Amino acid sequence: TCLSVAFIDPGTASLLGKSSIVFGVALGVLWLRERFSIFQTVGALMAIGGVIIISFQTGDYLRLGSLIVVLASFLYALHTALFKRYGGGINLADFFLFRLGSTTVFLLVVVVTRNDLLMPPSWQAWTVLFLAGTMNIVLSRALYYLALQRLDLSFHSIILTLSPVVAIGWTLILFGIWPTAQQLVGGAAVIAGVMLTASRTRSMRVRRT
Repeated sequence: TCLSVAFIDPGTASLLGKSSIVFGVALGVLWLRERFSIFQTVGALMAIGGVIIISFQTGDYLRLGSLIVVLASFLYALHTALFKRYGGGINLADFFLFRLGSTTVFLLVVVVTRNDLLMPPSWQAWTVLFLAGTMNIVLSRALYYLALQRLDLSFHSIILTLSPVVAIGWTLILFGIWPTAQQLVGGAAVIAGVMLTASRTRSMRVRRT
């Protein structure tokens, strides 16, 4: 996905990157045979529509960079579905350590191949890398897979539509930037859709028990 910004603007890449949510729902329903009720389907569509409203920008989407983003989003959704389908018997710590190690090796090969490796990094770079690695790679990814083990893939994907809404909240708290009317409408649709999907999921589980 990072490679795509060389061909398209970040806003377009961000919007197309949300296609991973659609791919996740589709793989959960079509491959893993998960099922949504009518109310859950309405909620899912509301949440996905809200994400599109938040992220939408006018632009040229039929470009090489757009194809790269959509392909990357599909592959990420596919890897999530594979973990959901076959990863139930794998110890989460073992899987996570292997994922971190393999990702590190792959990125190192890419950086060295492109001659972008800077040695030694400055202390400012180390600080940023430590904070980003701890928050985004270790904590968030560990919680991501922990939740995935306990939720259906399709429902897990719908919950992820809350990420742009949370990003808007952090932007307001950290930088004092108020959301636009477009972001407020999209955020309201996302929250309503997730709440509708989640409430119907809880009621279905109660009836089953």
